[in-house]
Amino acid sequence: MRYCSKCGEPLKDEAVFCPICGNKVVMPEAEEAPAETNEAPAEINEAPAEINEAPAEAYETPAAPKKRKKGGKVALIVALVAVGLVALLLIAGALLYFTGAYAKLLPASRLKLGLAEKEYVERALDDFFENYNEATERSENFEMKADLDVTADIELSDDVSVFSEAMVISTLLEKTALKVKLDLNDEHSNILCEAYFSNNPVLDARIIRTKDLIGLYVPLLDSKYYTATPETLAALIKDAAEQSGSDISETIPDVDADALSFERLDEQKIRKETMDVLKIMSGLSTRQNTEITRDHALTVAGKFDEKGVLYTITPSAEEYEKVINELADYLDKDGCYIAELANKYYSLIQTAAANSTPDLDFGKKDRAENISELLRENAKETAENLAEQNTKIEVFMAGNEILSQAVVYDGGRFVYDAVTRDKTEYKCLSYEGDEDEGAAKLLLENNIADKNKLVGRFTADVESYTPAEFGGMGNSKFVLDYNFDKTKTSSIGSYPGTAVASYNGEEIVSVTVTPVGDNMKHTLIIDFDALSMFDDIYAFDDISDGFDVSKLTLIVLASEGTGVEAPTGVEPTDISNYSTEELEQIVTDMFEKLSSQLINILT
Repeated sequence: MRYCSKCGEPLKDEAVFCPICGNKVVMPEAEEAPAETNEAPAEINEAPAEINEAPAEAYETPAAPKKRKKGGKVALIVALVAVGLVALLLIAGALLYFTGAYAKLLPASRLKLGLAEKEYVERALDDFFENYNEATERSENFEMKADLDVTADIELSDDVSVFSEAMVISTLLEKTALKVKLDLNDEHSNILCEAYFSNNPVLDARIIRTKDLIGLYVPLLDSKYYTATPETLAALIKDAAEQSGSDISETIPDVDADALSFERLDEQKIRKETMDVLKIMSGLSTRQNTEITRDHALTVAGKFDEKGVLYTITPSAEEYEKVINELADYLDKDGCYIAELANKYYSLIQTAAANSTPDLDFGKKDRAENISELLRENAKETAENLAEQNTKIEVFMAGNEILSQAVVYDGGRFVYDAVTRDKTEYKCLSYEGDEDEGAAKLLLENNIADKNKLVGRFTADVESYTPAEFGGMGNSKFVLDYNFDKTKTSSIGSYPGTAVASYNGEEIVSVTVTPVGDNMKHTLIIDFDALSMFDDIYAFDDISDGFDVSKLTLIVLASEGTGVEAPTGVEPTDISNYSTEELEQIVTDMFEKLSSQLINILT
């Protein structure tokens, strides 16, 4: 390509004069053709050379002759056309940039994947802290005063005997009414429960809970007001369970109340350290182990057929181990906030696991003392197992948006999809296993069009390759539909609306909340006939065996509460030093007196 020596305009090979400025073109000697090259284009961020840069020797040509008038007019017209083309290009470029459409014109790259992952995690953090801060503000200023009127109704099976236990319970419930008063805030949790049978009071239990004390007062059954500290009461319950031979005593850990005290999360630290961890995890992707597939077709959330770019990352055992150790080193740094949070509950979780599964390694005394030590001790073994299973990470992007991420290995694949379409947010977690493990898909469809509404659907599809008759899950589908109005709230914090749960097309549980004047009526219905389908599932075997109840209806009318005060005029009785036998005797005496009252009313 030749250029005008005066204005730098590209010239055709046969041009004698420049079409822009009219400069006479000096014809050069024959030029050698450029050699062909098979080199790949530059990376995405390398800018092309300036297109209008003319060869230096072109500027050493003789001065141009005088312009002709005709050539000047042509040059003016060409210049105006060029200016118009440039303006159009600028407008088109601006539209591409501000609409984001330019992203689809960019080639795929690991840099683009990294930026998308960063934005993906930032969005997740935004959603988390929006909900967390809202919930925390409610809890810090929490106060609930509510009066509840509770009634229940039981429908029995057609073939139930008149003298069956279910018939007796049904008859009792028809004549029973329950009144519950709640008085809850950040200083105390006081509850008053009153039971009436045929309009006669049979129970009046008052539970008083402060930061330092738990009290129980049941004047109709016992004149004493029993008190104990939370730690002492937990120890008493554990001792009683141990003496009774109950397995539950093995799973009750020794709780440090101070260690479990609530502290508001430091959002700034979590955001920063999460980005640091993401940077470490991005080390799993290298130029050598990352395969980029363009124009890849994928069905996202089981609903949307998309085309985009698939990144397949296949780290080696050494690369896995390196990243795990780097993560452990980061958690070991002084002042690491996320490590502090994780280690706060690590010991409690390990103790509970050791007690519930004593045959496993969790119970060994030489187990890791913290999260970083646990990672470091298992880094090599974990990395080798991941590599042996050919574990890969797949990330699917459409434009600049990550729609799906998956961990794929020889035995199956875990997939998480997140996509928003038509003002509905779809979040899907799915698992596809080998022939022995089946598949499962959990899909949440949350309508985000109206912030004043809580509308959506949750589905769980389980496909087992082991039939139910052989102890497997079989094929099952659980669906939860909900639709609530967030502009109104009851005294217990509920919204008016409905929620219905079904299993394989049969409705099993429903909740309906409806305004009744200034109050709110809650209706819970459990269909035990539909629940009997779970008998076909090994884990729920014999759930309804000998159960004569067909349907249970529970109605709760919630109104604004009047509060619950601690007992006055009664000297507290500290039971901290009571033996197990003494506690059992207190409970036995109360139960006998309650039974006596019911018998008197019935007769």
